[in-house]
Amino acid sequence: LQRAVIAHGVTDEIFAVSTSRYEGVGFTYMIALMMLPILGWTGGTFLGGAASSLLPLALRDALGIMIYGMFLAIIRLVAVRGRSSSWSSSLP
Repeated sequence: LQRAVIAHGVTDEIFAVSTSRYEGVGFTYMIALMMLPILGWTGGTFLGGAASSLLPLALRDALGIMIYGMFLAIIRLVAVRGRSSSWSSSLP
């Protein structure tokens, strides 16, 4: 059961910190290590939700659409880089 609880809360950052210790890590160490990020993410989500209720409706709607635009910009950047690198590598 303890391994399942730890496996549920491990992220890449928590894994990196826990493997940097030379001694063995136990259940209590891992729980303590996971608590700060979990509290931060939960608190940030709550504060973001509370702060968004203070914004005008038009701005909230615009921010809801903007997240999709940011995602598409990331995909486009990767696609353009991938196309240019594969095209240049095929040249003699």
